[in-house]
Amino acid sequence: QNTFFQILFSQMSRVMATQAMLLAVGVGTKQTVPLAAVTAWVLKDGIGHIVAIAFGTFINQRFDSDPKRFRFQAATLGKLADSVSILTLHWPQYFLPLSALGGAFSRLSANTGASCRPKIYETFALSSNLGDIMRCMTAQTTAAQLLGTAMGAAVG
Repeated sequence: QNTFFQILFSQMSRVMATQAMLLAVGVGTKQTVPLAAVTAWVLKDGIGHIVAIAFGTFINQRFDSDPKRFRFQAATLGKLADSVSILTLHWPQYFLPLSALGGAFSRLSANTGASCRPKIYETFALSSNLGDIMRCMTAQTTAAQLLGTAMGAAVG
């Protein structure tokens, strides 16, 4: 149940962060320069992926040692990613560094969360039913993401 609400609110903040970044880069205004907006978006995603890969290689051996701690850190990093991305609306002149940093935090959060998830789910599988656990968690995650996206769009 707590996971559902964490995913719900994560999705809501992700939608609001994306809306803020799109407004910061000029999408939705008459001053939009589409090619510049697309270039900045591709650059921020590329930089985010590179940072996440580089950082992930340094800690990739430790996820199984304390999956709950790393999962909590992943959730916290996801909130930080959304917060940094929302700042682009306040400082559009710093769109690329702020959005790249937010993207890197977001990728790190996703990678860390995904790396910890199997070990955590393994603890729920008491009857060798890991497949059933995964199916239930996937359904719960999808429902929370759909609801969070709708709520984030309504709030934003």
